[in-house]
Amino acid sequence: MVSDDGIAAAAPGGVEGHMANEAQVAIRLPTDFLKRAGVLVAAMKKSPAMQAWSLTRSSVLRLAVQRGLDVLEAEYAPKRRRPR
Repeated sequence: MVSDDGIAAAAPGGVEGHMANEAQVAIRLPTDFLKRAGVLVAAMKKSPAMQAWSLTRSSVLRLAVQRGLDVLEAEYAPKRRRPR
């Protein structure tokens, strides 16, 4: 199923449907990005902070997107005014 914004929603109860707020998105990435993510999987698995996580190349790419969005939002998103 594809929503109005073009995002393919995961089927309920399916392999990807374990989280209600997930959607599958297909994008093209340079092969270098995939290689770099693969190298990071091995390095991150050695980190004590990551021992509880089941790290895959996909999970590393998700984390990279999340961190990148955080940086871009900090730089470009409109600043919220604090109430007086």
